[in-house]
Amino acid sequence: PLSQLPEEGGTPIEEPFVVLNELAKEFPGSSPLRLPENVTGGSVAVLLLAPEPLSWTSLMIYVMPFVSGALLTLACQLYTIYRVGIIVRHQEIECSEGDLTLRLVCLGVFKTTMVNGLKTLLDVHRYLHRIPAGKHRETLMMQRFQDTGTPAKNHFQVRSVTKIVSRITNKCRAQCYAILLVKVSALLMLSYYGSGYILHSAGDEELILNSVALCFVVDMDTYIYDFVANGTVKTYISSLPTVGLTSAEKNSSTLLALDEYWPMLSMVFLGAIMATNYAAWCEAPLGLSN
Repeated sequence: PLSQLPEEGGTPIEEPFVVLNELAKEFPGSSPLRLPENVTGGSVAVLLLAPEPLSWTSLMIYVMPFVSGALLTLACQLYTIYRVGIIVRHQEIECSEGDLTLRLVCLGVFKTTMVNGLKTLLDVHRYLHRIPAGKHRETLMMQRFQDTGTPAKNHFQVRSVTKIVSRITNKCRAQCYAILLVKVSALLMLSYYGSGYILHSAGDEELILNSVALCFVVDMDTYIYDFVANGTVKTYISSLPTVGLTSAEKNSSTLLALDEYWPMLSMVFLGAIMATNYAAWCEAPLGLSN
């Protein structure tokens, strides 16, 4: 206790407080979400932040560069996946080349990067799902609400919840989901062919080089975002308030339970997809190919 500290520790000015309760004062709600700082999240953000009515200047300076950047990223990733697929399908190398442990490490790092990318896209979908639909596009507006629900067991009471109260049209939502769906398809294809690209590498050196190359392809989103965005846009996107749910909304959703227990399930999930991909690309059982 502070009262038992020596005088050099200072004089207490208030009673000790529970850290979780103090954090809850500024917490934006249960299951908080924000848009990712990459070209996909930036495209969604500028579509939401662009003022209404959308001027030609705003369209050319802010919206078009990000949408074009997202399309360029998708084109680069899809073409790379196409070439990787050709390489893998014509390879005659088995999973016996190189060290087994290194092969599994490289596969695990690649799969972790892939799952992170898919989780990011899922968060964008969940963010869009929390925006009400309307017949007319409105300037992005948020509002804080008092959470009067009962928190789940072992959770602190969230005192306020930040929600989006402005509406977006179905056309705007469709534009956002068009980018997301193509992006998800690209990542799933890259996950499949990339696993074969790594597991069929000819030796330890190629294992490392192929893994780094594939992670580079996944991270193109971030590179294009840093290239396209200026300091003003980056600040706007990074400063967007986090959107949350009330305790009642969180407790009524079964899907959010997966997010709640994800830290516990993540290693099990990673092991399962690694084993599945190894079985798909390697004829010999795990551990017997060497």
